[in-house]
Amino acid sequence: MQKPEPASIPLSPGVYLYKDERGRIIYVGKARVLRRRVLSYFRPEGLPAKTKAMLSHARSIDYLTTTTEKEALLLESSLIKKHRPRYNIVLRDDKQYVLFRLNPKHPFPRLEVVRQARRDGARYFGPFTSALSARETWKLIHRAFALRRCSDRAMKNRVRACLYHFMGQCPAPCMDMVTPQEYNENVRKVCDLLQGRAAPLLDSLREAMDLASEELEFEKAAVLRDQIRAVERTVERQAAVLPGGGDMDAVGLYQADKGLALGIAFVRGGAVTDGRAFYWPGLTFEDAPELLWSFVSQYYSQITPPPRILLPWLPLDIESADAPEADEDMEDGAD
Repeated sequence: MQKPEPASIPLSPGVYLYKDERGRIIYVGKARVLRRRVLSYFRPEGLPAKTKAMLSHARSIDYLTTTTEKEALLLESSLIKKHRPRYNIVLRDDKQYVLFRLNPKHPFPRLEVVRQARRDGARYFGPFTSALSARETWKLIHRAFALRRCSDRAMKNRVRACLYHFMGQCPAPCMDMVTPQEYNENVRKVCDLLQGRAAPLLDSLREAMDLASEELEFEKAAVLRDQIRAVERTVERQAAVLPGGGDMDAVGLYQADKGLALGIAFVRGGAVTDGRAFYWPGLTFEDAPELLWSFVSQYYSQITPPPRILLPWLPLDIESADAPEADEDMEDGAD
């Protein structure tokens, strides 16, 4: 492909699309300054083999300008998922992870299993990559801490307590058998458990169990004993990595025999709760900058990111790092 006329390239943020002779999109990238980024592809030397191969098949280039770089990032991710260009590193994973949801605005919150977090004021816990594992944890929590399972509509229309109430797994707020204060004490314990604060919760449960035994309230002591066992079963699989607590995703790269592997560990409440692995055959560490940019932009456009994301290194674009006039840019890592 011939070098485009610099004056024909916008100076604004946006997305550029390389197309082959049949008009098919073969590469999508984003830039803070489109002209600077596109012209970097036509420098005389220093381009990786993959970029040279892409340019040899490209016949034209189109531009979509945006107001901000963030808009360009979102547009790039959307276009990659839609067109799956040949020379982009595509995150071929449309899986939506499982989350727990609690709505603190409701007087009797319900622990729900959902697949998408929304900005609705509710509290979300997770993610869990295994829906089966999440369901097992959900059942375990309900057996240990009595919370309602029915929907808001079913709760309003109920005329008698459900079977779970007679099994000791629901305090029947639908029949006014529990006050919001009493009910939310269990909600608080569930939140502590899901946030990784298991040690204080276990201490308080053991103290309550001992007190109930001393006062000869053996049924209450048995309930507390079951809660302790349930909490221990829930946290025994979790490895503590942040003693001070906190949420974080940790991303790592590994050069496999015939490709590049990426692993991500989910740390919630200071403990490892789950993980996920991805693999791209045919890639090497030369492709790592683009891989990190593509992964972060595509993956976190689907889920709400935690406050911290730990990467092997800051995925600066190689061209931007080499060019003095582009030091302030963090572009898309196409090289």
